[in-house]
Amino acid sequence: MKFSTTSDARIRHQQMLSQAIRPATLSLLGTVKVKEGSNALVLNCGEGDVAFLMARLVGENGNVTGIDLNRENVHTAQQLAVIKKIGNVAFYQGDQFQSQPKKRFAMVYGCLQPDTSLDEQMCGSLQMSGLALFEIIDFSGFNSTPKNYAFDRLLDLYSALVRPQWGDNPFATRLNQLLSQSGFQRVQHQYVAPAFLHGASRRLPSLTLESIRNKVLNQKLATEDELEALLYELKDFEQKTHSLITLPGIHQIWG
Repeated sequence: MKFSTTSDARIRHQQMLSQAIRPATLSLLGTVKVKEGSNALVLNCGEGDVAFLMARLVGENGNVTGIDLNRENVHTAQQLAVIKKIGNVAFYQGDQFQSQPKKRFAMVYGCLQPDTSLDEQMCGSLQMSGLALFEIIDFSGFNSTPKNYAFDRLLDLYSALVRPQWGDNPFATRLNQLLSQSGFQRVQHQYVAPAFLHGASRRLPSLTLESIRNKVLNQKLATEDELEALLYELKDFEQKTHSLITLPGIHQIWG
């Protein structure tokens, strides 16, 4: 089984994951009632999926700023904004907080890293009474029915890669306390786990394996032969009509 290049697989993996969680994100944006005419900051904006959703909600009198560290993501988002004729959104590359235009936002949306200082950085980006909104992907919710060896092995490999960054205690479980300590009020937390029997999102397991292939090999967590065998088995599992794939869960936290 031939692997895609890691960079291509990573891009397609990011796109598919974004598409899979889009309904949950849109539902959450409706729950928090994004105000028309407001301005919003989207951190780790990727190719602009959430930024475009917000741009539609804030309307022509509002504006959205998207920031991402990946130059290719920013370039793609800028091109898509032109193609979609969305004029109230701008994208920038650079540090999540310091490369943004120097202004405060009514809403900040994004993913947080474990070492993020909410008090100095996130709060400094918000207007008084502004809303901070986070979606944190929890790969512990990535499951399959029936059980599949290749799928379970994929989870083992992924966990081995992210554990040094996230530790044994997922960041989402600590975020409520961090928000409260940083002065946020009325903090709310819900968990969503999309599941698929049909559709392109069922290919997420094999794409995940392809996207982490180089890191797995570099850290000698598996051999090339094992990865090829796993990829073959994952793709076979994804094509079986009885396979139920539950995507990584989404912690949605706001305050």
